[in-house]
Amino acid sequence: MLTNGGCETGGTVNVDLPTSWVLSGTPSSSYKANSSSNGATGKVHSGTYSIYVDGSHNTGVLLNEPHSYVAGGTYNVSAWVWTVSGTVRFAEVSNIFPEILQSTSTIGAWYQFNQTFVYTSGAVIPRFRCNGNAVFYVDDVSITTIDGFEAPKEIPVANGVELVENGDMESGGVVNVSLPDNWSLYNTPTSAYKSTGKVYDGTYSIYVDGVNDSGVLTDAISWVEGKTYLIEAYVWLVDEEVRMMRTNPSIIDFQVISTTTGQWTKLSTYATAASSGSASVRFMASGTAPTFYIDNVSVKEVTSYSGGGFEREAYKLVESYDAIPSVHFAQTAVIGGITSGASVTTSIYVKADGRSNILLFEGFSSSGVYYDIQNGTIGYVLGTPTDYSITALANGWYRCTLTANIATTNAQFNIYLASATTNGANTYTGDGTSGIYIAYAQLEVSSYASSLMLPTTEGSTTSRVADAITNAGNQSLFSGVNSSGVLYAEIAAWSTSGGDGYLSLSDGTANNRATLRYTAVLNNLACQYVVGGVNQTSMDNTLSDRTLLHKVALRYALNDFSVWVDGVEVSTDATGSVLSPSTFTTLSFDNGSSVANFYGKTKALGVFDYLSDDEMELLTGDSYATYEALAMAEDYIIL
Repeated sequence: MLTNGGCETGGTVNVDLPTSWVLSGTPSSSYKANSSSNGATGKVHSGTYSIYVDGSHNTGVLLNEPHSYVAGGTYNVSAWVWTVSGTVRFAEVSNIFPEILQSTSTIGAWYQFNQTFVYTSGAVIPRFRCNGNAVFYVDDVSITTIDGFEAPKEIPVANGVELVENGDMESGGVVNVSLPDNWSLYNTPTSAYKSTGKVYDGTYSIYVDGVNDSGVLTDAISWVEGKTYLIEAYVWLVDEEVRMMRTNPSIIDFQVISTTTGQWTKLSTYATAASSGSASVRFMASGTAPTFYIDNVSVKEVTSYSGGGFEREAYKLVESYDAIPSVHFAQTAVIGGITSGASVTTSIYVKADGRSNILLFEGFSSSGVYYDIQNGTIGYVLGTPTDYSITALANGWYRCTLTANIATTNAQFNIYLASATTNGANTYTGDGTSGIYIAYAQLEVSSYASSLMLPTTEGSTTSRVADAITNAGNQSLFSGVNSSGVLYAEIAAWSTSGGDGYLSLSDGTANNRATLRYTAVLNNLACQYVVGGVNQTSMDNTLSDRTLLHKVALRYALNDFSVWVDGVEVSTDATGSVLSPSTFTTLSFDNGSSVANFYGKTKALGVFDYLSDDEMELLTGDSYATYEALAMAEDYIIL
C-alpha cells in the first residue's frame, strides 16, 4: 500500500530524503543512501537505496504517504533497519500501532520490525526514532492488508486467442536500434529498442532506459464491454520501478507495479472491460531514470472458470507475518442455549495450502485434537474429547471432526493453524502467506458429525430436515421379496429409550409391512411382519446400547422368521403367513402409513432376496463393511 517504502523514488543520495519521507525532530543528519554512502559502508536491504539517520534521542524520520484504509480492517506493517550504534524505536505517530523497541542483540545486522494492527481512523504514518543516540539505516517499509479469509470461489481460465501482436518481440525492429513491430514509444524515454541483453524466452526482448512516466506500449487492442481478460508480462527491472498499466481507464482499468530488481518477474492481473473500445497495454518507468526489459506480453480473454466443489465454496485462512511466535486462528461466536452435559460436534472440510497442520479446539470443555491434513493422521489430543476423526476426500481435501461433552450451556469452537501436530504447535512464527482452505464448517448438538446442513444464509443456524427416501420402489421392484426376503439396516437411535421409530417395507399402509423399529423400552429393537393388519411375527431384542451403530436384519419366509444383530441370529419364529406377490410398493422411514417417523442415524438400508445363514452372518457381521460390498461379492442385485 506504500509506494516509496523502498526509498527508491526521489531525493538525492547523501543530500536529502526520498519522496514522502520527512524528518521527525532534528537528527544530526539524514538522507537517501546507497552502498557507496558513508565511505562505502552504506547498507541497503533491497533495491538500490535506503535512508540513513544519525540522531539524538527521539529524532529520526517518518513516512508520510496518504492512503485509504478500511475502518476495522486488519493490516500488517513491516520495516527493516540496520543499526550501526544505539537502538531504534518504531511506532505509528498517532499510536495506531504501538511502539516497538529494537533488540540490542540485533545491532550490526538487518532487523525486521513487524506487527499487525486494526485500523481505526486517521492517517497511518510509520516513524523511526533514535532511542538515545543512534545511527541506523531504514529500508523496505510496507503496509499490507491481512484478509484472513480469502475466497477463491472460481479460478478464471484464459483460453481466448492472443490479442497482443508480437508480444514475444521476435518480429521486426533492429537490435539496439529500434523497437520490434507492433510496439511504439510512450512519451520520450532516453532509449528503447529490441534487445538481446536480457531475454526471458526466445531470442529478443525490449529494453527501456526511461525517465519518469515514459516507456513503451503495444498496438491498440480491442476490448469488449463486460469481458474479463488476463494481462501478463515478464519484466527484468534494473533499478527503481516499472508499471504495467492501461492507456484508457474508461475502457479497461488495471495497474501492476514491480520493484523487484535483478531477476525476471511475472506481472499478472485480471481486468474486466467497462466499455468496448481500443486501448493499449503500457509499460512505464516510475522514478528518476529506471531501466528495464520486457518479454512475453500477453492478453487473452477469460473463456471459462475452473474450480467448483469445495474450491468453489472454500475460504483461505492465512497466517499473519510475525516477529515473535503467535497464534493464527478463527473461531465461532460463543453459542448458548445448549443443554449442560450435551455432546456437541464440529466438522470442517480442510485442505493444506502452505500450512499442513491444524488444531480443532472446543473452549468450554478444553478439548482439542491436532490433525495432519497433508497425510491424514491424528496428532496430540488435548483434554477429553469423546470422539474425533479425519477422513480423506478427493484432491487433497479432508473432513475433520471433533466431539466434546459440554459442562456448561455454551460452546465455542476454534480452528488453529499449527506448525506440527505436537502439543503447543499452534504457537509459531507465521510467514504472512501460508494457510489452509476451509469449507462447510458445521457445529451441531450431536454425538457425531452428520451430513451437511446448508443454511439459507451463510453463518446462520438451521435445523436438520429429516432424510426421506425418494423413488423408494414399486410393485415390480419388490415383486420378488413379498413372500420371502431380508430387510436390512445399519442404524443407531438418538437415545436408549423413548419413542417409536420405524423403518418399513410396505404397501403404503400399516396393514402389510415388514418393519424394524425402536420402542420406548430401554435399548429395545422390535421386528415385525404384518399381513392384513395381523402380526405374523413380532420379535423384541435388547441391544447393549442402541445409540451405537448396529447391523440389524429381519429375514422372513413362510413359517420362517429370524432377527440378526451384528452377525448373530438372536431370535427365530417358525410360524407365520407371508404376503402375496405385488404387495410391497415402497421403503420408508416410518411405519408404512407416514406416521411414527424414524429418528436416528442411518448408515445403510437395503432389501435383499432370502439369504442363507452364512450370507446373513456376512451381511450383518464384520466380514463386509457395507451391504454393497456383500452384493458385489455374491453377485446380488441391490433393490
